[in-house]
Amino acid sequence: MNEEIELKFIVQPEMLSALRQWLLAMGHDGHALRQLTNTYFETDGFDFRRQGIGLRIR
Repeated sequence: MNEEIELKFIVQPEMLSALRQWLLAMGHDGHALRQLTNTYFETDGFDFRRQGIGLRIR
């Protein structure tokens, strides 16, 4: 099984161009790029959200 690490950042719109350039300069670690699809689930009563939980299948 592959291990996934997800980082989330809030980026100000005026910083997007600089961030893109920085990420492109970093390159990647040699793994083939893959298109991922996410499916999110929630109960009718939004029970997951109330508990601060998200259920995603990738």
